[in-house]
Amino acid sequence: MSKFRLPKYETPPLPQSLCPVSGKNQYASEEEALRAAKYREKNGSVSLGAYKCIDCFCWHLTSK
Repeated sequence: MSKFRLPKYETPPLPQSLCPVSGKNQYASEEEALRAAKYREKNGSVSLGAYKCIDCFCWHLTSK
C-alpha cells in the first residue's frame, strides 16, 4: 500500500458505483481509494486501507 499526502482543501474522488457483491463503494485505482481513505480519516473516520476486490476488480476501503 503506497503512502501519499492529500493536498490541503482537496475533496476525495467520488466512487464509480457500488460493488454488486459487497455493496461497498468502488474506486478505479488504489490511489483514488487511498485519497478517499485519507479524506475520511481527516474528517473523523477510523484508519482505513484499500484492497482490490476479487469480485468486481475495483478498489474498496477497509478498516482491517
